Amino acid sequence: MKFLIYILSFLLPVSLFAVDQIKVVGSGTVYPLSTLIAENFVAKNPQFSAPIVEKNGTGGGFKMFCSGGGLDTPDISNASRKISASEVADCNKNGVKNILEIQLGYDSIVMIQPKSLEQMNLTSEEIFLALAAKVPSSTGSLINNPYKNWSDVDKSLPNIPIKVMGPSPLSGTRDSFIELAMDKGSKALQAQGKMKGTKEELEQVSKILRTDGAYINGGEDYVLFINKVAASKDTLAILGYSFYEQNEKKVNAIKIDGVAPNAQSFAKKEYPLFRPLFVYVKADKIGVVKGLKELVQETISKDAIGPNGYLKRNGLIPMSTAEYNAMVGKIKL
Repeated sequence: MKFLIYILSFLLPVSLFAVDQIKVVGSGTVYPLSTLIAENFVAKNPQFSAPIVEKNGTGGGFKMFCSGGGLDTPDISNASRKISASEVADCNKNGVKNILEIQLGYDSIVMIQPKSLEQMNLTSEEIFLALAAKVPSSTGSLINNPYKNWSDVDKSLPNIPIKVMGPSPLSGTRDSFIELAMDKGSKALQAQGKMKGTKEELEQVSKILRTDGAYINGGEDYVLFINKVAASKDTLAILGYSFYEQNEKKVNAIKIDGVAPNAQSFAKKEYPLFRPLFVYVKADKIGVVKGLKELVQETISKDAIGPNGYLKRNGLIPMSTAEYNAMVGKIKL
């Protein structure tokens, strides 16, 4: 009889068996916020196990999240950008079809510099020209990037080597940086008639970063970025605002298109590298994975993401009341 029960347990639908621990993957930027949500969830619901929270980058998280709907796959994926159409298609293909999107609020991407360096102010065109693998020549045709120093890009910029630490290809911060800075710079040069090429070349040129040492792939360890820049005379870095805010005594933020990243520019949505942050949940697992419903409730609570929520004290830029109400109104648990 015991043998028969054992065999039947493999034949029964997996949804009939509850799982005791929630698994969260994804963005390194959202990771510290997700960890705080998990801590508050456990404090309020001690009957549930503490969630496992990992940082694998937004793209890496979506890859794991979309691999299937089984109980051995992640329940939540943190993201520093919106899920793409191709990622949704990948999820659907693997049986993940009921995806709950939660916007936590906002963050911004910040480029930082050493305190010892004169305050820099970069335009999107200058960022593109410094970091793209291919840039326009004097005739507009695309060539391998020849610029060694920032002053080669523009004489008004410091005469220091172009050395920028940035996140890995699987990072949502990198995706957002390419969209908000590199794409903008590329399109501006095209609009000015300064860059020529085929349609495919012009669509891809902003997405391919230098591999000659000017752009340094630093992974997801943004604390390392802070420390490297603070100890350097000429290294810059790209990271999320929350990491800069916690370390602004060590490094300075670079102005982008003349705008500094601060509460005023965020409130007016003037800062060019401003972006939303998200959490994605497999809704079909709510009621199956123990505590998942309660974790979602904690995530969308005013205590967490409201105007005076605990995530604001840890770098999150809250949504407006209207945005918050509209988002929560769409969520049915």
